[in-house]
Amino acid sequence: MSDKNFLIIMYGKNESINIDNAIFMSSLKRQFVYVDSCSTDGTQKLLSNKKINFIVHNYINWPTLRKVGYEYAKKNKFEWILMLDADEVISEKTLNYLDNLDKVNFDSYSLNFKTIFNGKYLNYLSHRPRIRFYSVDRTSPKGDTVLDFIDSRRNKHLSKDFYILNKDKTDFINLVNKQVQKVKYSSLEKYLKVSEHGIIKKIVFRFIHKKLILKSILHFLYFYIFKLGFLDGKAGLYYCFNYSFIFHFLMSSKEAK
Repeated sequence: MSDKNFLIIMYGKNESINIDNAIFMSSLKRQFVYVDSCSTDGTQKLLSNKKINFIVHNYINWPTLRKVGYEYAKKNKFEWILMLDADEVISEKTLNYLDNLDKVNFDSYSLNFKTIFNGKYLNYLSHRPRIRFYSVDRTSPKGDTVLDFIDSRRNKHLSKDFYILNKDKTDFINLVNKQVQKVKYSSLEKYLKVSEHGIIKKIVFRFIHKKLILKSILHFLYFYIFKLGFLDGKAGLYYCFNYSFIFHFLMSSKEAK
């Protein structure tokens, strides 16, 4: 498989702090494009200064953004896409492995993750495997969050030896803000409109609120205790808190709509 048919797409919005990831990926002997969602923090200027190929598209939702990548790949006749977020990189070892995968009997591959969080390498915690390497013609941007918004019929999980490294340089406070931006907290308002009666509103609000809080607590305990997140020290605690009580809680709120 030639590099002409293997496109690396990196997605980002206001990720100037992680520009080194884009610089590294664009320096490899691969086809690379950065899809910027109308950043206002100087990201586009940095990309231009480093002569990194990029396109700008207004963010609507993740499936629409994935579709932009598909359209770019089809227009430029790429057969497969490797998708990265702006806070991620992948080694040449893994890229070479992707070159030699079976691309006839499988439509996509899920990759594992390793994580550097709040400046520390995590040994026990990371993102779940996600579909990140996929055929342009035999998949579509119609999946859900579990599938990373990629719909694929024949998917295979790769071994843990080949992975994407998440290395966000953002500090903890701004990581929390980042999660809030990813998931807009608006779903509970819908439940408050169920009835004009104030008592009903109050009961519904308390029920939904407590249910989501409990779900977040269970999520935290699972990763911090059973997945041994506590062995990753303070960074592990921050990681579990961020994804359980910020991202997971807000996402659950949104899914409850």
